[in-house]
Amino acid sequence: LTQNSLFPKTTKPGGIASIFAQRHALCGPSGRRGLDGVVASLNGTSWSAGASVNLVDLPARRMANVEMYESRQKVTEVTESMGNYSHFNMYKALGAGVLDTPEPSSVHRQARVDALPAMRSRADIVARLSDTADPAYPLFRNMTLATFVLDGRSGQLEVWCCGSSAAGDAPPIHRWNISAATEQHA
Repeated sequence: LTQNSLFPKTTKPGGIASIFAQRHALCGPSGRRGLDGVVASLNGTSWSAGASVNLVDLPARRMANVEMYESRQKVTEVTESMGNYSHFNMYKALGAGVLDTPEPSSVHRQARVDALPAMRSRADIVARLSDTADPAYPLFRNMTLATFVLDGRSGQLEVWCCGSSAAGDAPPIHRWNISAATEQHA
């Protein structure tokens, strides 16, 4: 699970914070029911704000993006046939520009990725996540908290942080084999 922050124009007093909904979805009983169980759990509560949640089910070889806003959700199952799918810090499926006021940086970075050819390899993904071709709105920015690259076939997750891009000289700060870890706890 990863999350892109979204900034809706309004929030719902009394709604649940996204971190609590996500923890319940992953760590509760629904987490053992795969992607569909996690998506159903995310939709089972009313959020105080919104989020764009990216989910990967390694055993089932499925990926989805879930946009949430209060009690509404839009699920986009990401498939290879889609070609180039990406999501930045703005609503894309639930009402871009209606629920939020997209920042120029998000709009520009989304347009940059949409204009590039679809990624087909790990190297393509690393290059895209490290892109700084546009100095005004680079994809990799000095404020990027972390970059995660997950190989869906092997289950290998690599993480870069602290100003290091995935395409730079620094090795990942962490490497985990998610598949092996999951099998140990099954």
